[in-house]
Amino acid sequence: MPMQAWADKSVGQVLRDAAEVIRQDGWCQGSIRDMKGQVCLLGALAKAAGYEYDWPPNIYKDNEVYDWLQPHPACAYIFDYIEAASEPRKLDSDSEADVKPLLHQIWYYNDYVASSAEDVINLLNDAADKWEASQK
Repeated sequence: MPMQAWADKSVGQVLRDAAEVIRQDGWCQGSIRDMKGQVCLLGALAKAAGYEYDWPPNIYKDNEVYDWLQPHPACAYIFDYIEAASEPRKLDSDSEADVKPLLHQIWYYNDYVASSAEDVINLLNDAADKWEASQK
């Protein structure tokens, strides 16, 4: 199956759209997308960047989403944004070693630092503000 194409959007627009995805679909931890259709930070970025999810959610496709999203410029930007705002961490377990390095900090922020959808929405909007200011 060929990989889906990325949406033709700026990094800032993908970040803002990801915040809107979380507002509309809901937020979750521990999965890219849960059985209610709620998404984590990575899941919101993927959807905002143009990834089309199957229904019902299939957790066994998480690696497909990771592979599709990892090279996207918005993913690299939010990774750098999170890393600049926090101390880098080492992997704590073998299960964490399965997460691709660029995505690890994003995944960790969603599952262990953020305590609400609003935390993630604010992070995305703040990062979008910073990216847009850098483009002027």
